[in-house]
Amino acid sequence: MTIDPTAGFEVRHGPTYKIRVALPDRVEKIYLTVNHQDGKPFEIFIRADRPELFEWITLAARYVSRDLQRGRPLTDVAAEMIAIHSEGSSMHVLADGSQCHSLVERIGRELAKHAAGTH
Repeated sequence: MTIDPTAGFEVRHGPTYKIRVALPDRVEKIYLTVNHQDGKPFEIFIRADRPELFEWITLAARYVSRDLQRGRPLTDVAAEMIAIHSEGSSMHVLADGSQCHSLVERIGRELAKHAAGTH
């Protein structure tokens, strides 16, 4: 009996963005992948080097992916993420001189660029 290891699996494709976040004591790297199905964003994956971020990043990626799979536009999801500011977080200055007030906002900005096709 021969088993096809790819049976029942779908292959999705999408770009992965390396996001550099300048914090007061270090530069953090986060990787954001946006996979597509039928030409539309379908799911995201987020990976950070810091293990203490794993839980909330996994939760965020799953909820965003669920919304996308239910037909919610990526622009709407990104706008909500951009609106999240953290008083306890340092402001991150981006290459264009603008500031982000949370890591969630930073990821939302990258999703907005992806949705607009300006990445």
